[in-house]
Amino acid sequence: MEWAQENLYLPKKESPRLSGLMNFEYSAWMREPCRWFADPFVREITLIGPLQFGKTLYATVCLAYSIRWDPMPTMMVMANRLTLNKRMKRLRALFEANDFLMEELRGRLDNLNIGEASDLVNLLLVLAWANSDAVMAESPEGLIIGDEVALWAPTVPNSEMKPTDHLRGRQETFEQVRKFIKISSPRETGDLADEEYMAGDQCEMWCPCHACSYWHVVRWYDKEQPGCHAVLDKTAKGEWLSLKEYASADRTHYVCPSCGRTWTDYERAANVAQGLWLPQGVTMGRAGKVEGTIEPSAFKSARVRGLLVHPRLRSMRKMACDWVRGQMLLKTGQISGLKHFLNNQEAQPWKDEKATTDENLIRTHIGSYHSQDVPWGVQHITIAIDVHDNWFRVAVHGWGYNFQVWAIAILRIETGDTNEQGAYAPLKALISRPWVLADGTPMPPAAVVIDCHYRTEPVKTFCRANRHLVYSGRLLPVYGSSRRMSQMYKKSVEDQTLTVYEINPLMLKDQLYRTLFAAQEAGDGYMHLPADVAGDVIGELCSEHKIIVKGYPVWVPKKDGRDNHAWDASYYNVFAAHFVGIGTLGQLPESPPPAAPPRPKPKPEEGGRGGFLAGLPDLNR
Repeated sequence: MEWAQENLYLPKKESPRLSGLMNFEYSAWMREPCRWFADPFVREITLIGPLQFGKTLYATVCLAYSIRWDPMPTMMVMANRLTLNKRMKRLRALFEANDFLMEELRGRLDNLNIGEASDLVNLLLVLAWANSDAVMAESPEGLIIGDEVALWAPTVPNSEMKPTDHLRGRQETFEQVRKFIKISSPRETGDLADEEYMAGDQCEMWCPCHACSYWHVVRWYDKEQPGCHAVLDKTAKGEWLSLKEYASADRTHYVCPSCGRTWTDYERAANVAQGLWLPQGVTMGRAGKVEGTIEPSAFKSARVRGLLVHPRLRSMRKMACDWVRGQMLLKTGQISGLKHFLNNQEAQPWKDEKATTDENLIRTHIGSYHSQDVPWGVQHITIAIDVHDNWFRVAVHGWGYNFQVWAIAILRIETGDTNEQGAYAPLKALISRPWVLADGTPMPPAAVVIDCHYRTEPVKTFCRANRHLVYSGRLLPVYGSSRRMSQMYKKSVEDQTLTVYEINPLMLKDQLYRTLFAAQEAGDGYMHLPADVAGDVIGELCSEHKIIVKGYPVWVPKKDGRDNHAWDASYYNVFAAHFVGIGTLGQLPESPPPAAPPRPKPKPEEGGRGGFLAGLPDLNR
């Protein structure tokens, strides 16, 4: 869109590092999608890309172009009210920096409204958020720009209709000229953003190598072509370097998969500037000739990978740190780092799959130590308590380097009615006692978490009264959230003596699953079970499995109806481990240091004295 380069001024609030007239030098990938927007044949455009890759800038260009050249009733839809409030500051700065936009506002920024139509000279502009009253209204819209569609609720209130379908319904009046722009960072396979991308022509950007003219999709890695694309330096043993080394030096290189030539960051930027967007099923031959037929499509979609972004805006050093951090976390049973990389660097949705909990797999984790023993390697103890009518299921876990964990004890403690405070008395000695580590060091629990979902008020009362018994007052009431959460936990401060933690069952159970079932070699991210672990505990640890419901993963009980109490207590312990910072523990030697031999008692000389006077002459002789 040459018009934008000559007429659209970007203020610092909109583009702090690239303020001034719009310049595609730093957003070369954006040229063709801007032409799609100006193409009268194209009806819908879906762009999937990493965080801070320029999607807001693209929406800005489309909005400004439409206001200037093709005004029609327009709506911008953010994921939530908070995001819209932040976006308003940038939109006001954009209008203020461009005379033609201020003319549409009749020279007054306060004519730009939130949640209701702004009456511009040539159009009505609605700025709203997903499922708000303004979005659910029925007034016709010609242009709709949807931001972060992956974060929208999957259906509109009181209906099974998808919000994207509802918005299409509002465009029927403008069917021959309508535009629907959807921009988003990816999240999960099958979510709204992924569905919209798959419904389009799924374009990828093909770029030539400046050395051999080989055209290919610039990506971080390809398991079919190891040793090319992004190549990271490693140690002589083939291990990752430190994150500090990847961040501070050129330890990451892009390598052409054909000639093996290493590209510098700015050679990569120059090659991307010559790239072409090709739809699925169409490729570029070695001679630079398109292979396949590019059919006209009214529904365009494109994936903007992180390596397409200019190095001034996204460095390979930062990408390398994110990649290595994800690999390191994966060894400990955590997928959050790898998921973040795929979403926010490779622009790929995370594909969650079913997970089966098999007793045969879990039995391979049974070791040679016994319950109540603390094996060498344990550096911290956490305790989790699942509360029932008149008994408790208690799991005591010992944590070591990189989330290696030992089940020290899994107990059933009989008591009275847990609505009464007297029933919690047996827990006091348990949560305050020290556990003796393998080197003889006494270690109190680093944290104790107790489920407050079933007996909410009695558990809160117990925590308030007994937090002094636990190290740093870490007697924490927790409950598994029934809603979808993106973070591990959310805390709610009730008063100075109590904070309640709403925790993410999916995230924590996923990590527990990997330590018990996916990890099959002792070491990082592996759970050990004692030799005398009870059969009912084994059954409870296999009581749930993960299934996919309407595109979203969820852990559910198996149909055989077995109890899941040890499973629940164990995933509470995973939260406790994160809370106390188990990931920061250092590595211990393979075996404990030998105990120092006892110092021999000095023997008194004949005729001398014993005790502290041993060896001194006897003055009484």
